[in-house]
Amino acid sequence: MKRLFALLLILVLAFSMYAGAAPPPVPAEASESLSALLMPPEPTPEPTPEPTAAPTPAPTPEPTPEPTPEPTPEPTPEPTPEPTPELITALAEARFPYLDKDNYLYYIRINYVANTVTVYTRSDSGEYDLPFMAMVCSTGDDTPRSGVYRLGWRLEWQDLFYDVYGHYVTQITGNILFHSVPYQIKWDNSSLEYWEFDKLGTSASAGCVRLQVKDAKWIYDNYYNIYAVEFYGDEDPGPLGKPTAPQISDNELRCGWDPSDPDPGNPWYMSDEEIYMFYPWLKPEPTPEPTPEPTPEPTPEPTPEPTPEPTPEPTPEPIPEPTSEPTEEPDVIVLPEETPAPSEEAEAVSIP
Repeated sequence: MKRLFALLLILVLAFSMYAGAAPPPVPAEASESLSALLMPPEPTPEPTPEPTAAPTPAPTPEPTPEPTPEPTPEPTPEPTPEPTPELITALAEARFPYLDKDNYLYYIRINYVANTVTVYTRSDSGEYDLPFMAMVCSTGDDTPRSGVYRLGWRLEWQDLFYDVYGHYVTQITGNILFHSVPYQIKWDNSSLEYWEFDKLGTSASAGCVRLQVKDAKWIYDNYYNIYAVEFYGDEDPGPLGKPTAPQISDNELRCGWDPSDPDPGNPWYMSDEEIYMFYPWLKPEPTPEPTPEPTPEPTPEPTPEPTPEPTPEPTPEPIPEPTSEPTEEPDVIVLPEETPAPSEEAEAVSIP
């Protein structure tokens, strides 16, 4: 602050001298202050730094070994019970006690892990323990992981999410449906999303059960013969294995159609025997050629064994009989025959 005051005072004096006026007398105190300000200040002696004592290094603590954590034992997963026929029937009867299973031919199990559908039918025991047919499918994240359900409504065509359409649609529960691979145009069998068809056998849907048209139609047609539908998950696809669906994306002329669609306009029908890949039961059985009866081989007559010739017995030499003396024969007297008298019949015959 003092320096600022001195500078202002110098500026005032300089301005007065420039203007030609005598500078005003400077008070003694101001002059001393100005001199003190203009004189260079005496250097303040710097204090001699005392040597800083080097810090005694603290001993490095040895790290305390952390105890090795014992691994937390993972809970042993309980084995999934094998779906015996009795268990399958018990699940269905517990869910639908009012249904008489004697009136239903089929029970369906959907394996969401292996993406297969297995249809069972009843044996003589009355249980659904005979595997009848298997289908390849595509499930999704929202597919039920368990439970037994009774089929709901069914429609030949139905709107689905994302502006696509399903063919041969049958409700399982809520928004979970059986249906074909999606079509881009309703009622147009040639608008199949072929790139989705190629995904059959993998998890590709939002939650519905996608099928080939032939399988979706089978469920649609057998609606009244199906007792119930069960969901489960297993790496094992089931007793009949996992069928495969053809890859059709590379066939530009026919990829818009499901190869298994029974529509007469399906271009896949034009390819010789190909349709029978999907409907083997439609293929006429070839007329069996009559099996030629084998010509009976003649029974070989047994070769007669040669009759052994009897060993000829030696002919005994005749023993000469002693010659007997001749016996005299008596003389034979011949008597004349008597002429018979003519009978009456003989006389009558002889009369002329």
